[in-house]
Amino acid sequence: MNHFKWIATQNCIRFYKRTYTLNHDISQALIDALSDLGMLEQFNFSEYSPSSKDLFKIKLDLELEISGTLSDTYLQVTVSRNNPEILALIEKKINQWSTLLA
Repeated sequence: MNHFKWIATQNCIRFYKRTYTLNHDISQALIDALSDLGMLEQFNFSEYSPSSKDLFKIKLDLELEISGTLSDTYLQVTVSRNNPEILALIEKKINQWSTLLA
């Protein structure tokens, strides 16, 4: 069972671009699991403004970009069409993380 829904946000010859709607808010545990796939960058805006949310981005050269907001349910994913298996891996990690929360 999938713990998310996704829509293709843009048709492109070189990339798959998807927006995932998760059943749970994004937590640091999910970010840590996904960070195995590339370089993690976190923007801790809440340190400077308590009403702001923290953002993250995970990149791997021109192959992968994952971005989202901590405590939000949306995750944006861009994956090179040369490596569609990365999408399956991302979805597996989301399901594993979501199962732990259930």
